[in-house]
Amino acid sequence: MTHPINVLFANKVYNLSMPQTIVGSGFIAKNLRSISSHLQRKKAVIYASGISNSKTKNSKDLRREINEILKYIGKKKNNNIFIYISTCSITDNNRNKTPYVRNKIKIEKLIKNNLKNYLIIRLPEVAGKNSNKKTITNFLKDKIKNKKKFVLWVNVKRNILDINDVRKLIKTTLSFKIKNKIINIANTKFYKPIDIILIYEKIFKKKAFFDINKKKQEKWRLNLNITKKIIKKAKLNLNDNYLNKVLRKNI
Repeated sequence: MTHPINVLFANKVYNLSMPQTIVGSGFIAKNLRSISSHLQRKKAVIYASGISNSKTKNSKDLRREINEILKYIGKKKNNNIFIYISTCSITDNNRNKTPYVRNKIKIEKLIKNNLKNYLIIRLPEVAGKNSNKKTITNFLKDKIKNKKKFVLWVNVKRNILDINDVRKLIKTTLSFKIKNKIINIANTKFYKPIDIILIYEKIFKKKAFFDINKKKQEKWRLNLNITKKIIKKAKLNLNDNYLNKVLRKNI
């Protein structure tokens, strides 16, 4: 007889034997639920229960995220592939010293060193309808829509994917049977904040008010060798109008 594996995460009990396939209740987790049956067939569990605010410095929240992963590792008894949602910011030298990203690095190491059947998926900035004002798209949307002044970092770049495309690419990734690796599920194009601003100005018919910060971003590279194959198989069209389409869809 197979017994369920119950693990306590943030005061909630999750059954990590199938059919439990998504761990988490935030924006990304909710949007992945529609592929739960696919995850079940592939014997996969996605852990998407991280901290939503990438600017956080709250040591208790950061430590709790690590403790939740440690609890899972300690209870892992089945052969389901454990998919951890991490961040592409780990390879961005402008952001990988922040408490949030350093915490992700620690968690990735814990997973690699303690699990024999895992896949770490690093995501970029994910666009979609949600209340998190810390994302670059929501931040700029709020400032422009409400005529609030902000600081524009003109020499940085960001990688943006729509949440629906994230879901599609993760589902396609499972067909490649990749395991015990770290991969980037990201856009093949990078954008500057001014690209986002110009689109929102047209959408809201309002001018953005900002001061300029000219600090340059260090070279930020993403290994997209596997990603491009996944994008091709998923038949995802990341053309020149992609950003405009995504921002307009999620206003």
